[in-house]
Amino acid sequence: MKVPIAQEGMLILIFDEDDVRETCRMLRCRKHSEECIALMSDRRTQCTVCYVALRILDRPFGIRVSRRMAEQRN
Repeated sequence: MKVPIAQEGMLILIFDEDDVRETCRMLRCRKHSEECIALMSDRRTQCTVCYVALRILDRPFGIRVSRRMAEQRN
């Protein structure tokens, strides 16, 4: 499963759930990693700390365009 970590404008950066879980366990939120992933998957929050850690660890990511944001722009 893919987890949306950060959103900027219409772009959503997504990472593999296993990479997110592994990275989250290295950070302060390690005890709540599953809750963090659930919140990010529902797009109720985004995590800059996870994004920075994942980028430093050079984990592969994907980019998705938010349909909702694109529709609001038109």
